[in-house]
Amino acid sequence: MALNVIQECRRRNVDCIKIRTWFFLELRKLFLNWIWLAKVF
Repeated sequence: MALNVIQECRRRNVDCIKIRTWFFLELRKLFLNWIWLAKVF
């Protein structure tokens, strides 16, 4: 799946930045959720 994303990025350079930003934000959200859960339990 990651390879497909990279290939799409090369085709449409502008979308690549959007995808990367979105991906980073999603990862950060997950990470923060895990920290929060760790504090709760």
